[in-house]
Amino acid sequence: MPSGLRRGLPVVALSTKPFAVPDLLVPYRTSSLVPSRAPLGLLRLWLARRAAPLRSRLAEGRESLYGALGGFTHRALVETVAARAQFPLASERVERHVPLDLCFRSLPEWALWTPDMDFPRQLALPAKARYVGPCVDVERRTPWAKQTWKRGNRPLVYVALGLAERRNKAAFLRRVVGALAGLATVDLVVATGDGETTAALYPCPDNVRVCDRVPQLEVLEQADLAITHGGAGTLRECIDRGVPMLVYPRAFDQFGNAARVVFHGLGLRGNRRRDDPGTIRRKALAIIGDGAYRVRLRAMRANVAHFESRVDLAALLREAVAGRPALRANQV
Repeated sequence: MPSGLRRGLPVVALSTKPFAVPDLLVPYRTSSLVPSRAPLGLLRLWLARRAAPLRSRLAEGRESLYGALGGFTHRALVETVAARAQFPLASERVERHVPLDLCFRSLPEWALWTPDMDFPRQLALPAKARYVGPCVDVERRTPWAKQTWKRGNRPLVYVALGLAERRNKAAFLRRVVGALAGLATVDLVVATGDGETTAALYPCPDNVRVCDRVPQLEVLEQADLAITHGGAGTLRECIDRGVPMLVYPRAFDQFGNAARVVFHGLGLRGNRRRDDPGTIRRKALAIIGDGAYRVRLRAMRANVAHFESRVDLAALLREAVAGRPALRANQV
């Protein structure tokens, strides 16, 4: 990005997150609120919007303290990149009260989402903001040989909390395994993300397979449920493979992603602090036993495929190069 800006090349901000463009009916993407047009729901949305600037200032204060203690902060990273690119950060930066947000007045913003996957908006998006579809790489190569993960007709539950998470991950995964390992009619595949967490989960019952990493798309092709942290990549891939989700968010946009899963009826969400093994088991079995989740996922998948078939990426690229809006056939 810095060298591209210095050379005068067009730059596009490509985001895996839902748009943070303010809207009266859309909670911040870090919010766990599920929007509702009922009076109480509208009041909650209004209160959340009023509280967002305060939360943002508190986060900035913590970041400033961390920087004063010698830490390298997100703000310092952005300022360093902007200085190297000779980019006018002060006049370009748009404050939206969202952590780790990057929005600039003159740069187009593309989101790997579709309107159907997001919350319904009351206000139109700005001209520079475009949905471009999930863009799941279904043909990516993996180092693993193809295999069968599902045993017979027993439901397969895939459990993964992403690669970035470390703190308290093993403790929560032990709770999930404890919730479902005793069910002889269910199989589990757990992707821990690292060898240390994998070792912490052994020994395991026969119906549980624990791996550092797995070919996620291949496992999802056979899975009946995904228990996930709600990362944007896993969410998009579960929709692509039609797999219902039980979401246990931990940070940032994961809360907003979980709220969208609930809003569209694609699964349920849980609370990492409060849900004991019995609660986890009850929610997981409720999703597996309710075929309506699969029906809604098939409809969502069809809508996403239809949207992506209408995205004219060449026109969007020409628009970015020319610096002026093109016809927005793929806009809301």
